[in-house]
Amino acid sequence: MLAMKEDRGMEMNANQLEARVGRLEAHIEHISTDISEIKADIRGLGGGTDRLRSDIDTKFETTDKKFEARLAKVDEKFDKVDERFDKVDERFDKVNENFAKVLEKIHDLKVWNLTYVGLGLLAVMARGFHWI
Repeated sequence: MLAMKEDRGMEMNANQLEARVGRLEAHIEHISTDISEIKADIRGLGGGTDRLRSDIDTKFETTDKKFEARLAKVDEKFDKVDERFDKVDERFDKVNENFAKVLEKIHDLKVWNLTYVGLGLLAVMARGFHWI
């Protein structure tokens, strides 16, 4: 009796296993058709990406040209500003030269003033010591 129950259980397991295998085969067929469709779609996209890449390249080239043109204009403006700064530098150099001349004159005046003060002090001392 026990043997009969085991045979029935094995038959049920075999029937269930065959049903499962059948479903798996059906799913595998669907998966293989889906994969072949995906491959076809990817092949179709290959040409589109090349065209898209060339479009993007041309847009980058035109943008680069525009950017270079604007940079050239900015460079011209900076050159003009540099010229103005050169003129200002020349003026500052002239002012520095004039200050140097003024400082030399002040130095000369200091020497003369010290000489006069020294001579005046000597005259006062000479009178104080009755040298004069």
